[in-house]
Amino acid sequence: MTGSRIKYYRMKSELTQEELCRGICSPSYLSKVENNNMEPSDEILRLLCERMGISPTVVVEEDIKLLEKKLDDWYDKMKRDCSTVKLTYDEIAKQFHHIQNPYLSSKYELFQIKYFLITNQYETILQHIKELDRFQAFLSTELLFYYHYFVGCAYYYMNKLTESEQHLTLSLQKLQLIPKNKDLFQFELADVYYHLSLCHGKLCHTHRTRDFAFKSLEIVDKLLDYKKQIKLYIVLGINEGRIKNFKNSLDYYERALKIAKLSHIHHYLGNIHHNIGYLYSLQGRATDAIRYYLESLHYTPTEKVESLISTYYCLAKEYKRLNQPENMHKMINKGMDLLKKYPLQDYEYHYKMLYLTERDDLSSERNFIKHEVIPYFREKQQWNYVVEYAEILARHYEENILYKEASKYYKTAFLAQQKIQ
Repeated sequence: MTGSRIKYYRMKSELTQEELCRGICSPSYLSKVENNNMEPSDEILRLLCERMGISPTVVVEEDIKLLEKKLDDWYDKMKRDCSTVKLTYDEIAKQFHHIQNPYLSSKYELFQIKYFLITNQYETILQHIKELDRFQAFLSTELLFYYHYFVGCAYYYMNKLTESEQHLTLSLQKLQLIPKNKDLFQFELADVYYHLSLCHGKLCHTHRTRDFAFKSLEIVDKLLDYKKQIKLYIVLGINEGRIKNFKNSLDYYERALKIAKLSHIHHYLGNIHHNIGYLYSLQGRATDAIRYYLESLHYTPTEKVESLISTYYCLAKEYKRLNQPENMHKMINKGMDLLKKYPLQDYEYHYKMLYLTERDDLSSERNFIKHEVIPYFREKQQWNYVVEYAEILARHYEENILYKEASKYYKTAFLAQQKIQ
């Protein structure tokens, strides 16, 4: 066992040098060993390993290669087929729970983050990130790439957009330092670009969203990755709709629809139809929007709760626009029933705001909008909703001849609009 391995497992065991070497050797002796300036005697090595609860036996090279292949095969399965990852994880966990090779142990810890992403175990991911942060100095360039890649993806899904963008950018930097990256990491490179496009999309950075989506699309077209093609065309459709390039937006959605139907990947059809409905809503074409939203419900399975809540909300807004209060309330009630079972703070605010504006009486809820709703979406950097709700509040103040307050919230909306690039 090399000195660096002793240091790695000492830190893993949360022992100081003094705690590890007490009664075995001097701290200066251990320091020289850990810095690879000297080899420990067999007896000292045995005693140090005994205190750390590990075996001094070095794993032979053949075993390392075999175990690494199993680990890489598991990762490949996670990339291709999420349906069997639970069974595979249980098998891998048994083999790697007591692994003593620092490289394989770290790689296993990193690939677990990918698994926890697939299974939506975000609290567990945060614990893993905290643990891995302590060992960054021991990670190779390749493992640092995986670290920043997986952590960047995880932070995106936890809505930590700034941290996500930082880690994904660092993953690109690390990937450039791996000589074989162009041959073996094309899937990962495309996925990093894809998540950067998602991240900038949420931040309303339209140019960077488009740039990263095109970079990803260039790779996935060669890989014939139909699922990722569909996702990227949806991202591009949303992005073009945001800046009112409706023709381009519809073209991207139609490409996504065509690929989904030809490749029989039907579970994206609900999402695509929903987004086309929203595109028509942006153009004030409520009847067309409703048609596509209803088609979206047809394709959306009951377990996709957030998608259903979103579509019911959008339908309610369109029925309000058409002055059909009965249909509007029907959609609000369906959405609210789901929210009672599956609370989602974003949509609880959206539905309440829709209800308040439908009643056309915001006077009793000014503080709620000022101190809860607008700050919430500002904190999440969802600037389009800051614009929408600040303008609603500003118009309310203006109608009630409270011009100073109206001016304040028109300014809030204007500043938020500037964030949408």
